[in-house]
Amino acid sequence: MDSKEVITVLKRYINNKFTNTNLILKSIDSKLNNLICYMDQTKGVVDSNEKKIKTLNTYLYKAMRNLHTLIENSSEMAFVTGTVPEDDELCNLNELEIKTGLPKKNENKVIKKVVSNCDMIELKSENLVVKDSVVIKFLKSKDINSDINFFKYLYFDNIECCPIRYLNKNNYQYWCDGSWCDDNGGEGIADILVNNITKLYMKNNTYDNFGTNIDKFQSYIYSMSDKKYKENFIKKIKELVRI
Repeated sequence: MDSKEVITVLKRYINNKFTNTNLILKSIDSKLNNLICYMDQTKGVVDSNEKKIKTLNTYLYKAMRNLHTLIENSSEMAFVTGTVPEDDELCNLNELEIKTGLPKKNENKVIKKVVSNCDMIELKSENLVVKDSVVIKFLKSKDINSDINFFKYLYFDNIECCPIRYLNKNNYQYWCDGSWCDDNGGEGIADILVNNITKLYMKNNTYDNFGTNIDKFQSYIYSMSDKKYKENFIKKIKELVRI
């Protein structure tokens, strides 16, 4: 084989290699384009699902808020429409029940007025005014210890005298109408404190504050209404309010 034939064979070999390489590159380019197309479609689906999830969470949050309001209003109506005894003393006690939300069973144990140098606020179910940033800080933890710290913030740090105290043998008292009133076991006190805290949590559990996690926080807020949670709550504040 002379040199010309060798050159011809080499050129043919090189051309074949280039042709095969070009075919491989075209195949890779086509696959990359398909992959990019699939990724764009996937991104579109993800964006669409995120919008749907956001919308669903918003509707779920509104539904839970409305349910909470309905339950709260129903409870208030139950107090308003309750039967009131004719006896003047019992009538006064029923009025006390409406104001505080505490059970009647211990309200006949109103003890003597206590003279104090500080301004004592009443313990009652109410809509407290607290900065949103403060409420969010305590809600983020989603645990009872953080809730206890929130209780301390509401009823210790920012008021002159705490309207709750623990005496002995499971005997708690709350301040109402200028007097200390017994609440054996502290069930009524726990109901009011937890209710006041959950109202603040409900108000601030929004999509803007927690995004798609609002349902998790909402579930925790509703778990606070469980009897076991309230029992733990009143036990944890015992030493804080012991006199």
